[in-house]
Parts: sequence; C-alpha cells; structure tokens
Amino acid sequence: MNGPYRRQIGFTLIELLVVIAILSIIAAILFPVFATAREKARQATCASNLRQLGLAFQQYSQDYDETLPSSNSGFAGWAGPLYCYVKSAGAFACPDDQTVQQPRIVSGVTYVLQPVSYAYNENISYTPSSELGVGGTISQFTSPPKTVLLYEVTANLNPSQANPCAYNVADLSTPGEAGGMSNGTNFCFSPVGNGVWATNRGDIYRPLQQATGYTGGVQQKQWFGSSTFAGPDGRHCNGSNYLLSDGHVKWLRGATVSTGYFYNSGPDIFSWTVTTANTAEDEFTYMSPEAAGTAAPGWTVTFSPV
Repeated sequence: MNGPYRRQIGFTLIELLVVIAILSIIAAILFPVFATAREKARQATCASNLRQLGLAFQQYSQDYDETLPSSNSGFAGWAGPLYCYVKSAGAFACPDDQTVQQPRIVSGVTYVLQPVSYAYNENISYTPSSELGVGGTISQFTSPPKTVLLYEVTANLNPSQANPCAYNVADLSTPGEAGGMSNGTNFCFSPVGNGVWATNRGDIYRPLQQATGYTGGVQQKQWFGSSTFAGPDGRHCNGSNYLLSDGHVKWLRGATVSTGYFYNSGPDIFSWTVTTANTAEDEFTYMSPEAAGTAAPGWTVTFSPV
C-alpha cells in the first residue's frame, strides 16, 4: 500500500532497548562462565606440567639409585638436572604465573633464566648432612601420596624487594644451573620452600611469594616487609596444584595442607636471628613450625615426608 497508512518496516526505540537489555543480561551470565572455563584450562595446563615434572623426578631417581635432586646449601637447583628429562622450558612455567625470562651475566657470560613456577619441598631437597631433610630418597618416605614434592610460587614484585633474586627464575641450560651463580651480588636458583616461605636460594632476605593461598593455619608470614604469600587465595580458582611424591597431582585449597619443617624436627631447631648493616628492618627472628606427620588426621597432604 502506498498511501498515508503504509506500515514502516523496522524496530522502534523501545524494541531496540529491550533487545540490548536482553543481550546485556545474557553477556553478564556468560562472561563469568567463559572466564571460569579459561581459568580451568590454565589450571589443567599447570597440572599437566606438574605431571611431566613428576615423571622427570621418577626418571631421575631411577637413574640415581632412588635419590632425588638436591638443592643443598643454596648452591644448587633442582630444575636444571631435570630439564634433560623434560626438554621443554614451558613445562616449568604455570600459564597463570606472570614471571618472565630474566637475563643474567655471570663472569662475562649472559644466561637467560627461565620462569620456574614451582618450588621443591625443602624437606626433601636437602641431603642427610644438612639436618633439614630425610635424605631425598624415595625409600625414606612414609607416605608418598600424602607428601608434597612441588607446589606453586611466583615472583616477589614488592618494590621494596627490587632484586634479581626476587624472581622465580632459573638457568635450565645446564644441570648445575650455572646462570644462577654469583654475578657479584647474589645467587639465584630454582625455588625451594616449605609452604610457610619460599626462596630461590639466592638471598634469604628476598623471598619469593607462594601462590597457594594461606596454608595450614599460616595466615601471613612477613619477611622484610613483604608477605610470603601472593594472596589469601590460591592461583587457580581459590586453590592451587600440588605434585605429590608418588607422581600424582591434586588441586587443593591451602587450608587443607600442613606446612613447615618435617615432623618431629624439634620446635626451636630452625629459629634464627639475622642482623645486617642495612636498616632496623634487616634484624629479625624467624621460625617455621613443624608440618604434621603423614599419619596425622585432618590434613589432605603435608610437607613432612615422615
């Protein structure tokens, strides 16, 4: 009809507003779902990385008479010796960890230190002579499925901690992690920790941060004005991934994990005071608790091998 009563084809303003409102509601519902799905994918990739590293630990122990890698006395790392079994630097990095590669010059040689998003349980990584572990051998584990082997950490980017060793990076190009040797100021190796604190063995005053959320009754542990935790919740959906000593991986909330030095190590044996020539902040006393034994009820896993 071509007369004055011809119907106009199109949407009215009210109809358009209704459609936009409906689409906005749908988007508000779906976007969090998509974000959760992406995070679950990153969590799954992280778990896959840990499984690969678990296999590398097993292969290493088979090659070295059931002995695990050591990081004794702060002059060694665990990631370098395992790299030859993994052949991928990406397996050492969680996709949610924002740490990037760090160049480091040692004795005129430039090394590229790769992100290592996981810390080795210090109660396992030390040798029998150090008092801090059970020898790092598979046979000395009371319950491998309940003992943490690796857990998640990240860089300590607190501006007051500006230091090359505030990063969770390591030289994966050599078994001895040669790029972590002193560059005139400090050492820097793949991370170790006991769930209360973590460090790359480079500088005891510049700790890394744990990405597990607060663990086993430990809320905040201050180390030179910086928390040893990246936040109250874990890296992945309020929890984090753990590699257990039998090779399997579990996602856990921090509150279900018992942290500290190995069971029956003595309540005061690891308390010490450090004083330096810097500021009053550099004088402190630090002590870690004992982790629960593997037979203790109420804990899903523990940092104690016994």
